[in-house]
Amino acid sequence: MSAEAVQVFNDLDVTVLDIYHSLEGVDAELPLRGFQIKAFAVLHSTFEQVLWLDSDAVPATNVTRIFSSETLNTHGSLFWQDWSRDPHWLTPQFMAVYGLHMHEGERELEAGQFVLWKRRTWHALQLVLYMNRNFPHFYRRLYGDKGNVLLMCC
Repeated sequence: MSAEAVQVFNDLDVTVLDIYHSLEGVDAELPLRGFQIKAFAVLHSTFEQVLWLDSDAVPATNVTRIFSSETLNTHGSLFWQDWSRDPHWLTPQFMAVYGLHMHEGERELEAGQFVLWKRRTWHALQLVLYMNRNFPHFYRRLYGDKGNVLLMCC
C-alpha cells in the first residue's frame, strides 16, 4: 500500500498494519497472499468482535445488529452458507480426519463474510493461523480459505 493510501486511512483514524513489518512472529520470507492473510488480519485487529467482509461483499442492511445477535452470543461466531451445493473439495476422508461430516446437498460455508468473537474462538483462530503459516502442506488438502472457515465454525 502506498504511503498516500496509508495517510488517507490514518486521516480517518484507521490504523494500517503491514503484516510483514508491523506484526511480531510473522516471517517476512513467508509468501502470504490473498485469503491466507485473513486469519492474521482478524487476529491482529484491535476489535474483540470482528466482522470480515471480502471486498466484493456489500451489506444490504445495517450490520450493527449482528453484534447483539443471539447466535453470536451463544456460539461466538456467525457464518453464512455459500450458494454452492457441490463442496467438491470436501472429501469424506478430509471430514473424518477432523471429526466432521457433511450431508449430501448441504451447502458449504461462505468464506467472504463471517463474524468472530476472538476470545471465544481463540483456539480455532490459532488453528487457522497455523494452517496459513504452513499453507504449502494444508492448502494441498483444502480449497483455500473455505477449509479455514469450516474449521473455525466447528
